[in-house]
Amino acid sequence: MASELTPGEEQIVKQFLEDVNLRRRQSNLGPVTWKEAVKFCMAMKFDKDRALELQRHHSEVYLKERLLNINPCSAEIRKELISGKLTILDARDENGAAIALFTARFHNPLSTSRNVTLQSLVHQLDAVIDSIQTQRNGLVFVYDMTGSKFSNFDYDLSVKILNLLKGSFPARLKKVLIVLAPLWFKAPFKILRLFVKEKLRDRVYTVSDTEILSHIPHKALPAHLGGSYTVNHVSWLRTCLKIHRLPEPAVHAFFEGVKDPDYGPPKQLLDITDASRPLPAARPVESRRTPTAHPQSTRSLSNGSAPTGPPPAPPRQDVPMERSVVIPSLPPSWADTDPFESVFSKNIEDLLSPGEQLQRASKLGKSGLVSEYMGIKMEPHRDSFYNSRLAVNAGKNRYSDVLCYDFTRVLLEPMQGAQGDYINANHVNSFNQKRGYISCQGPLPKTFADFWRMIWQEKVRTIVMTTKLVEKGKMKCGTYWPQEVNELETYGNINVMNMDRTVEESGDFQISTFCVSNKSTGETRFVKHMLFLKWPDYGIPPSSHAFLHFVKSVRETQARSVKEMPEWKGHPRGPPIVVHCSAGIGRTGTFICSDICMYILDNTGMMNIKAVVRLIRTQRAFAIQMPDQYVFCHIAILQYAQQRGCLPADIDIPELLQDDF
Repeated sequence: MASELTPGEEQIVKQFLEDVNLRRRQSNLGPVTWKEAVKFCMAMKFDKDRALELQRHHSEVYLKERLLNINPCSAEIRKELISGKLTILDARDENGAAIALFTARFHNPLSTSRNVTLQSLVHQLDAVIDSIQTQRNGLVFVYDMTGSKFSNFDYDLSVKILNLLKGSFPARLKKVLIVLAPLWFKAPFKILRLFVKEKLRDRVYTVSDTEILSHIPHKALPAHLGGSYTVNHVSWLRTCLKIHRLPEPAVHAFFEGVKDPDYGPPKQLLDITDASRPLPAARPVESRRTPTAHPQSTRSLSNGSAPTGPPPAPPRQDVPMERSVVIPSLPPSWADTDPFESVFSKNIEDLLSPGEQLQRASKLGKSGLVSEYMGIKMEPHRDSFYNSRLAVNAGKNRYSDVLCYDFTRVLLEPMQGAQGDYINANHVNSFNQKRGYISCQGPLPKTFADFWRMIWQEKVRTIVMTTKLVEKGKMKCGTYWPQEVNELETYGNINVMNMDRTVEESGDFQISTFCVSNKSTGETRFVKHMLFLKWPDYGIPPSSHAFLHFVKSVRETQARSVKEMPEWKGHPRGPPIVVHCSAGIGRTGTFICSDICMYILDNTGMMNIKAVVRLIRTQRAFAIQMPDQYVFCHIAILQYAQQRGCLPADIDIPELLQDDF
C-alpha cells in the first residue's frame, strides 16, 4: 500500500496515525492500522485535519448504528446480502470510480430491520474501498427506483444511508444518482436534501433512464438501465467475502443452495440482470373506449374499492404515429364496461353524517389520517398508461412520472392544423355528473394549442388554476393565455383575447375573462380563468376559509356561465370545469375532492372523504399528492359543514386535526 502513495502522502498518513492513535489510547480504544489510515486520508484528499474529523465521525456512527464486527453468515444478514438489494458492479465510470447499485424495489421495510440492511450495505461498501483504485477515484452510489412503490421506501433508512455516505464513510463520494424517482418520492427527497451538506448537495441528482448515461457510460450500466453490463451479484459476493477474509468452509456454507453463475442463474437471487418485467402483447382497438370493450367484466368500483394486483405493463416500443390507437389488454377484473360508472351519487357506500366524519377524523388524528392516506397511495393502479408512454407523446408530459390512465384520458378530436389526440388530461366524475371535471397538468409551451383545442372541444367555460407560473425559481406552468388586457394570442386554430382581469377583494385569487374564437368557424365563446394565488407547491393553502371561498366562487362563476349558454342541453351544472396545477394531481385533486364533497353534503347531508379520494384516483392517477393535502381535505370539508350549520361552530377543527394549520 505504501508504495502506491507519494512520499508526501505517506508523511501525512504517518502524522494522521500518530494523532488518531494518541486520541484513541486516551479513550482506551484500539489503534487504527496503516491500511485504514490510508483510506481516511485518501477520502479527504490528504487533508489531515479533515481526515481526523472523518475518522471520529466514522467511529461514532459505527458504534451508534451497531456496524462493528458484522457477521455475514448470520441468517438475517446473509438473506440481505443474497437479495441483491445492494451490489457492486464489476465496472467503473469514466473516471475510474466504483459503482454501488442499490435497487429500491428489492427492499421491503416490513421484512427486515434498518440495522440489518445497514450492516449488509456497510459490509459490502467496506469491501469495495479495499481497492486503492476506488480510494483514489471514489464511489458513485446509484439509488435505482425503477419499478419501486411507496411500500419499498424507508425514509429513515435513506437518511441513515446518506448521513453515512456524506460524513462517516472513508470514501470519496463522487455523486448519488437517484434513477427514475416516482412522483411520490419527490417531496421526501426535498426533505432528504436538508440532511446533506452543501458540498454534497451538488452531487445528488435525480435522473431518468436516459439521463443516467451522462453520468455512467453505457458499458458500465446494467441492461435494465439501458446499458450492456451484466450484473453478477454472486461473483461480487464471493469477492466481498474474500476481502473480509471469511474462512473457506464458511464461504462454502454461505453459498449453499445458491447456484454458481457459471452453471446457470442463481436460484435464491432476485434477477437483477434483467429487471424488465415480462410484457404482454398489445392488441389494436379503437382509441375511444366503448361500453362493450370488456363485456366479460361485471366488477364495479362504485363502492370505492380497488382491485388487487397490478395490471400488466404495456410493451415498450416507439410507435411512429400521431394517432394513439393501441391499448394493452387488461385482465377482466381490471376492466369495467364503463370507466365512468363509478359516478359519485347519493348511493355512494358508507356515507357518514358530518358528526360521524368529525368523530372518525378526530379519533384518527393527523398521524392516523396520514397513515390512512399512505394506504390509499399503495393501492394498485386501476388502468394502464400506454398512450402517455408512447414516444410520440412522452414530450407532452410535464413530468415523466405523472401519466394519464388510457380509458379516462381526454381524446382530442381532429382540428385544422393539429396533430395527434393526446393531452395529459383525464375526465373525472363529479357528484351525479359524469365527466364533471378535467384534471390536467399545467400546459407546456408545446401543448398550448392542444390545451385550447381541448377547451374548445369540451365546451369549457371555467378554468381553475391553482399554481403560480413560477414557484421557488422553478417554472410550474407555461403562460398559455395573453397576459395583458386587450391582448390577443393565437394557439393553433384558436384565438384568445384577454378581455379583463380583476383580483378578488381578499387578494386570494384573480379572475380573467377570455374571448375564445374558432378561426375556422368564426364561433366565439367567453371563458373565465380563475387563478388561486396562495397555494404553495407540495403544500396546502394557508387558510381553509380562503380556499372554501375560492371553491364557492368557482361554482358561482360556472353557474353564471351556464345561464349564458342557451344552447346547452347537457348536465345542469354545465360542461366540465378544467382544473390544473403543475402536475395536475396534488392541488388539482384537492380542489376536485373538496368540490365533490361539498356537493355530496349539499344534496345528502352526508359525506365520506376517504371514499371520494379513492374514487378520484380511479380516474386521475396519483390525485391528492401529499398526506397534508389529504388532511386538509378533511379540515376544509368539516369547516364547510360548520358553515352550513351541520356541526357546532365552537369546534376548532384545525386545532383538532393538525397543529400546523
